[in-house]
Amino acid sequence: MFQIPIEPLLVFVLVLVRVSLFFAFLPVFGDLFMPVRVRVITGVAVALVFTPLLYRTPLAFPQTLPQFVAAMAPEALLGMAFGLVGRIAFGAIQHAGQIMGLEIGFDMAQQMDPTQTMQMPVVAQLLFICSLLVFFLSNAHHFFFEALARSFDSVPPGSIRFSANGMAAFFTGQGARMFLIAVQLSLPIIAVIFVVNVAMGMLAKAVPQIQAFYERFSVCVIVGLFMMSILIGLLVRAMSGVLAHLEDDLRALLGILS
Repeated sequence: MFQIPIEPLLVFVLVLVRVSLFFAFLPVFGDLFMPVRVRVITGVAVALVFTPLLYRTPLAFPQTLPQFVAAMAPEALLGMAFGLVGRIAFGAIQHAGQIMGLEIGFDMAQQMDPTQTMQMPVVAQLLFICSLLVFFLSNAHHFFFEALARSFDSVPPGSIRFSANGMAAFFTGQGARMFLIAVQLSLPIIAVIFVVNVAMGMLAKAVPQIQAFYERFSVCVIVGLFMMSILIGLLVRAMSGVLAHLEDDLRALLGILS
């Protein structure tokens, strides 16, 4: 009688859970504009590649259904954790764009972001598109696939041991670093607009007949766009540095999980 071996099927399901959540939270691959069919096919294909390699190594298979469900939860959390590292990096760049747009006066100029299906300031959208180009041109997406491959070697399915304190400390540091990066990227624009506001305030005191409050908006837009045109090269270089740091972050996360 033909029988289907249960062990390879269990390994495939555990691998599929980790890979599926990895792609669901990974920037670009997990965004809403990516068709669900493409994400499902990609996840299944990657899981089929890793399953034969993992089946050769001895694994502790769950014996009951509750044990199997309990073994799936850490796999899902691991995939989510890898994707969230990338989301935090892109969130820092988008937040920097929001701060710049607020300072320049573009906070009311919103456009639809197809990746998030929500309104986003035009400056934040511009920086996000630039960061996507840098993400792929610098091969930063390879860091995630390399980390996923190493995770199966360091922590095979069913052997993940989460450290709650370690994970909390890691993502707390990542969140604090996100806001720090956002302020650092937007600091030149903040400084220039601050100088413009001081100058317009002094002008209003010296010449009260000039409506400095109304003229300030056009001056801030002109000065802000001029500064962005000068600093765009430095901003792209800073984005490259932020995305290059993802490799160290993923290694640190993998060290906590193993």
